[in-house]
Amino acid sequence: MPSPQPGSQAWEPGSLPLELRSDVDFLVEMESGRSLLDLGGLLMDLQDLLDCRVDIVTQEGLRSRICDRVLAEAVDL
Repeated sequence: MPSPQPGSQAWEPGSLPLELRSDVDFLVEMESGRSLLDLGGLLMDLQDLLDCRVDIVTQEGLRSRICDRVLAEAVDL
């Protein structure tokens, strides 16, 4: 049975301090067999937990022009 949360690994790719942002960005690696609905559930759970707007993206969802920069700035959670 899969775990309740679909992410197997997460990074916080922002370069600004949290207190200066209007949202929190997460780069996640999804467990095998998880769907877009699981990603949406993770998004809602994180927004409830953090009480702020959250953006989630997978590495495959990153635009090629920003992928290298985001991966270089990512902080392993």
